[in-house]
Amino acid sequence: MPEDAKVLKLYMVKDEYITDLHDNVDEHVFANIDPRYNHSRKYLGVLLVINGFFYYAPLSSPKNSDYMIMRGRKVIRNSTKSIIRMVETDENGKRSLLGTIKLSNMIPVPSSQLIDYDLDNEQDINYKDLVLKEKRFINRNEEMITSYAEVLYREKLDDSISKGYLNATFDFTAFEKYITSKYLTDDIEEQED
Repeated sequence: MPEDAKVLKLYMVKDEYITDLHDNVDEHVFANIDPRYNHSRKYLGVLLVINGFFYYAPLSSPKNSDYMIMRGRKVIRNSTKSIIRMVETDENGKRSLLGTIKLSNMIPVPSSQLIDYDLDNEQDINYKDLVLKEKRFINRNEEMITSYAEVLYREKLDDSISKGYLNATFDFTAFEKYITSKYLTDDIEEQED
């Protein structure tokens, strides 16, 4: 467990917690362990604070849906409130998509379920290089990431707003109720002992 969880730092989440949320709250929570994969994937994401909860927004690899064809060329779509596309521009002006921050899939996570991600100990050099680039993007765009996450959260809770991307956004209230009853009461009781 991180001693002092830091906002906009990269973390992983304990497998058991992810499985619990996947099985008991929403089956669309990105599972760490899936029989379709040869190995478990790192559930790496960025930490935010929203409505008094730590919210964990998972990072994801680029998908075909992150691109569109414009004037016969494949171009990277712009970021939206639900998906932030982490883009790097090289010295020649060529843009490349590093990955995405899936704000629509962010989940509340008690600090006891967070795992520090130590980039210095990453053995896969290519993955380490990618994560370093993603972290630079996150550091340069802190305000946008935080703002988009807060707006998405408020819009999801506002029943009067009807936007397509909200249909694919997690029910944050359901997650908050579940973890408050199951995890946060245990954390409070442990602190009192």
